[in-house]
Amino acid sequence: MMFGVSLVFPNRYKTRQLLLLVIPYLIAMLLFVLSRSQLVLTVVQIYTVAVSLALLVYLVLSIKKHTRMLLDNVGDLEYFDLRWGNILIVLYFAFQLLWAIESLSQQSWFSEPSTGSNLLFDTLYCFICIGIALYVMHKLIHQQVFTLSPADEYENEPQEPAITTPQPNAGKSLIGCDIDKVMKEKRYYLDNTLTLQKLAQHLGTNRQYLSNHINQELHTTFYDYINDFRLEEAKVVLDSQSSENQHSLEDIAMMAGFNSYATFLRSFKKKYGQTPSQYLTEKKS
Repeated sequence: MMFGVSLVFPNRYKTRQLLLLVIPYLIAMLLFVLSRSQLVLTVVQIYTVAVSLALLVYLVLSIKKHTRMLLDNVGDLEYFDLRWGNILIVLYFAFQLLWAIESLSQQSWFSEPSTGSNLLFDTLYCFICIGIALYVMHKLIHQQVFTLSPADEYENEPQEPAITTPQPNAGKSLIGCDIDKVMKEKRYYLDNTLTLQKLAQHLGTNRQYLSNHINQELHTTFYDYINDFRLEEAKVVLDSQSSENQHSLEDIAMMAGFNSYATFLRSFKKKYGQTPSQYLTEKKS
């Protein structure tokens, strides 16, 4: 969980700060080894449960907020998304709870060779820990961290820009242009590294104005807004498929601006209620 915090807030929490959560636990365990005091053990257990629960809630809420920030700033979550961490943490916590219940019922926290109590859960626990470690390593191979600095808000901000004063019911007046028309003409969405900041630069405005426009006037997120254009582009290519002009679905995803076929597949099914393959089959029939 502490590692998850460092991914969500890479510039806020340093290693030494995160270690402060562990040090009291290690000191308490050392005291228990030296004293064999049941009171010390009880304190360690209460401390561990309290810190773990607090960190779990904090991380789950932080990842939710982080995901919203990503949706408002990037056009593809493939390598930035951290929601897998939330799922992993909740499942792991649920298993820990089952292990604790089993241990209490057996009146033993660890397996005992003489009775074999807890042996199944201890073995399963070890395998799950190994599985989690391998899964986290697999995810981290491609994991990237996306952060916003306060300076970004004002970077490349026009002096007296081409931003008109918003009028009542002025529609797309917030950024001084018809953004839908510009997007269709310039096809910026084909850039699979497109971010809110990059698009703001293309449009001659700043990120905050563009973000407000997309969220408040178009009532969507940057991620959904950009991917809607990509899906329309992909659908055009799918509709133009012929025996002489065939593209694989993976190629179509890349041509439309998606970073991966998996993202394209999820987005297509969410918007159209069917997979690209099903769409092609239905179109041919």
